[in-house]
Amino acid sequence: MDDNENLRSTLIDILEEEGCKAEEAGTGEEALAKAEKGNYNVAIIDLKLPDTTGIKLLQIFRKRYPHRKNIVVTAYGTLRNTMDAMNLGANAFILKPVDPQKLRQTLQQCMEEQQKVEKSIDEIKILLSEQKLIKRLYSKL
Repeated sequence: MDDNENLRSTLIDILEEEGCKAEEAGTGEEALAKAEKGNYNVAIIDLKLPDTTGIKLLQIFRKRYPHRKNIVVTAYGTLRNTMDAMNLGANAFILKPVDPQKLRQTLQQCMEEQQKVEKSIDEIKILLSEQKLIKRLYSKL
């Protein structure tokens, strides 16, 4: 999500080069609508949007999508902005102009973390399933 169409296009190109399916949003409202309809692993969020702030979006995303990774991209890299973003669930903070290599590295790290979370969730589901099976077996004894 970024209000700058050229940057959104560049980010989409980088993401697609990395094999990611990507969509863009120019406003917070558009981003929220797409987030409701889609299943995304990573959100790239600008701190300054025409209708809201990236901080507000992080608050919403953290509550609604706790497993999603969030990368903040901004030209306003103050210490306060960085701390606010990280405290609200940003997994990374990248300054504009975006270095494509830095974005690729950050995206890779986020995807690796996401895969670990998904693997842990799958393992928990298996354990719960096994536990239910054991309870059924004991109840038949």
